[in-house]
This record gives sequence, C-alpha cells and structure tokens, in this order.
Amino acid sequence: MAMTIGHNLGAMNALSALNSNSNALQSALQQLSTGKKINSAADNASGYAISQKMQAQISGLNQASQNAQDGISMIQTASGALNQTISLLQNMRQLAVQASNSTTTQADREDLQSQFNQLADQINNIGNTTQFNTQNLLQGGMGATGLIASPGTLAGGNSTTPATASIDFSSITDANGVESLVGKGFTVNGQAIQFYDSSKGEANGSGIAVDLNGVTDGAGVVSAIAAQVGDQISGVTLTQDATTTQLDITATQNGTGGNNITYSDGYQFQSVFQIGANTGQTMTLTIGDMRAKALGITGQAGTGNFGSANDVTDGTNNTNVEAALDITDTSKADQNINVIDNAIQTVTTQQAQLGAVQNRLQSSISNLDNTSQNLTTAESGITDTDMASTMAEFTQDNVLQQAAVSMLAQANQQPQLVLKLLG
Repeated sequence: MAMTIGHNLGAMNALSALNSNSNALQSALQQLSTGKKINSAADNASGYAISQKMQAQISGLNQASQNAQDGISMIQTASGALNQTISLLQNMRQLAVQASNSTTTQADREDLQSQFNQLADQINNIGNTTQFNTQNLLQGGMGATGLIASPGTLAGGNSTTPATASIDFSSITDANGVESLVGKGFTVNGQAIQFYDSSKGEANGSGIAVDLNGVTDGAGVVSAIAAQVGDQISGVTLTQDATTTQLDITATQNGTGGNNITYSDGYQFQSVFQIGANTGQTMTLTIGDMRAKALGITGQAGTGNFGSANDVTDGTNNTNVEAALDITDTSKADQNINVIDNAIQTVTTQQAQLGAVQNRLQSSISNLDNTSQNLTTAESGITDTDMASTMAEFTQDNVLQQAAVSMLAQANQQPQLVLKLLG
C-alpha cells in the first residue's frame, strides 16, 4: 500500500466502522431502555403500521369489555329493584286473598286496603326513582304525544329524491297544549326525542332533549325541534315546514333506502351497549314500565276494579294521583288476585330478559378479554424487545465501538510516518 498524505484511507475506513457501530449501539441502547424494538416507523415500517392497528384494536376491546361490565352493573341495578317490586306484589296478593275471605270484616278489609295502597305507593317509588348514572330504568321510556296516529316510515325516496314524512303540530294551539307535551316525545330512526321545560328542571332520559320553555304553540314546538335537533339524528334532518306547524323529516341521501326509516310516537327505554371494538358491534337492552299503573295495580278512579277515589301517589310526594285495585269488596278482591298474578308475570318476564342479557354480556366479556389477550401476545411479538438477544448485541456493538475508536486513532498516526522520509 502506497504511503500518501492526500487521503487517509485507513482513517476513513475506521471512521465509517465507528459510525456504523455507534448507530447500532444507540439502537440497541434505545431498545433496551424502552423494552420495544420498534420505537418509530423508521425501525420497521410495516411492523410499525401493523402494531398501531393492533394497539387500536386492543384498546377498543378493553373498553368494550368495560362497557359490557357497566351494562351488567345497570342490569343488576334494575334487577335488584324488580326483586323488591315482586316482593311487594306478593304481599299485595296475600292481602287480596285475605280480603276475599268472608270471615274478614268490612273494617278489616278497609285496613287491608290502606296497606295495599301503601304497597302501591312503594311500587311507584321504585319505578320512579331507580336510576343508573341519572337514567331512569323502570319508567318504560317516555309517553306518547298523541300526534302520531301509528308508526310509519318515510316515503317517496328514489335516485333523485330523498324520502320524506311529516308530523302535524297544528293541534297544539296554546301554552297548555305545549305543557302537555313535557315528559313525552317521539322516535325517529330509532332515536328518541323528548320534551322538557328547563324552568321546571333538567331533562332526565336517554333521548335528545328539546326545551319547550317559553314556547306557546305548535309552531313554536316545531321551531324548537328544528333548532335543537336538526341533523343530530343519523340519516335524517328535521326542519320546519313553510306552514310552520308541520315538522318535516327528510332523509339525508337520495334513494329508496330512506323509505325504510321509521318514526313513531313515544319510545321504550333502551340502552345500547357498545360491546365490540368496531362500528356496529352493539347490544340493545329494553326495559318496560314497571310502575303500578303499567302493571295494572292502579288506574283511573271509578273504573273497572279500581277504587272510587285516588288513593295512591307516584311514590315521590304525598299527592294522590291514581286509584288502587279495590279489595274492600270480597268479589272484587277475588277478581283482583288474577290482576296481581298478571302483574307478577310481567315483572318476572322482565327479570328473565334482564338475566338473559346479563348472561350474554358476561359471555361477551370473556370473549373480549380472551381476544384482547391473544392480540396483545401477537403485538408483543412484533414490538417487544428480546432483552437477552439485544443485550448480547449491545455488548458486541460496545466492544466494536471501542475497537473502532482505537483503530481510528492508529489510522490518524499513519501520515506522520511520511515525515521520517523527509527528515
């Protein structure tokens, strides 16, 4: 090899090796310090992309598992309340059986009726106050407005025109009519719309709330719906017609698909659980009205087998608003045993449905956790550092770096030998 001073090829080779060893050492050091062999897309572009998708899926699965657990908690809350309702109904049945016996005096039956009324109060109390995360569970959703005669679907949709339907509010002519809507509502494309008056309290339900405070007629109601709901419901837009008292429901896209969009009066309580990591992986829970009137235990005074005067409250105050089944008469008491049996059957059927959904949610949790674990294992194989192997590489790179530094120093001394030839 010629002795030159224009280019120190040995030093250049040593420097190149030093840079390469330093980079390898830094990479090993980063992997060892983070526990990850992919710390950026530059480390492994395809592996990075795959791992990010896996991490998103794993996070979604873990949250879905938590969602399902929250759903179980909601069901347990409702089920516990219904257990109390069944217990009260059993007591009421016993009172009716006792009152239907001729050996019981009229005074005794009146005392039994008083106790019966108190049990009906408590059933209403359970139905009106059982909540989960501020949502009322046993009120059966929301009453109907009376403005929609029967459930319907949008119509007229084709390739150039969106499907439409309308709801007429012209029968609401004054503030009293507006007030009658509070606490009621309707459903469009599976989404509940509920009316409330902010001057009397906050909205309490799972639907889109429409504030009627200050509204005095049907046109005002339609305006409030259009302003407060608008395009919040998937697939449709709600607008005020030129007549001002008509609410137009219009599909957001042209086509016949809009003809399948439904609307109806009122709605049943529904809770939709997101039990999967992806769109559409849901489960719906419905719970009916479990209050005394819905169960047939109370009703309008003076009708059927109900008492002649209101003697039952809603369970939250002392105002009598309903009449309980009459057990002061032996014949009526005997007939009402069957009514109470039907009420017990209604509650137990609801309990069975809750139990079935709870079992499904528990199964979903097991599957979600298992899937999350398997995906985590796969993701670990892509991203996690093999500490033993990487430590061995780190030790090797460290030695090579030191050797490269030493050789670079030696190479830098080579040109000085030329000076001896000039001496």
